[in-house]
Amino acid sequence: MRLPIRTILTALMLGFAFSASAAENHWVKVDGGTWIPDAKTVSRIKGQIEPFVRARAESEGRRIGEWRAYTFQYQGYEENGKKLIFVNAFCSGGEPRQLNKQLIIVNDAAGTCSFNLSYEVDKDMLTGLLINGDSKENGGRQAVAVTLKTDD
Repeated sequence: MRLPIRTILTALMLGFAFSASAAENHWVKVDGGTWIPDAKTVSRIKGQIEPFVRARAESEGRRIGEWRAYTFQYQGYEENGKKLIFVNAFCSGGEPRQLNKQLIIVNDAAGTCSFNLSYEVDKDMLTGLLINGDSKENGGRQAVAVTLKTDD
């Protein structure tokens, strides 16, 4: 059976689109911040975060899991006149449905499956990385959903 070239090209493009989206992490803007980060700024974070986190984890003798397994939440805030973005990451699975309303803060028992950091907008710099402890030592994952106060 011979397929028209248009059918083949369409199938190839769809396959590429599906494989590209499968590798993309889930990023969620959390309501309630003092300002809203734009798509360009979030894209800069996405480009820097994996190598930054992996290098820091390796320097501490730790391993970060499969990157595509993480869900990322982010929220813009200000501190001492500086614009920052808080980024919270945790392994996907069983999260509440309203990730845009609640930060999922995972305790130390989540191991390297949970970390958070901040991004300084003016300096284009990631800072304050906190990688949780080793779940094997602490007996399992526990998550706390934190509802944020909004200006409504």
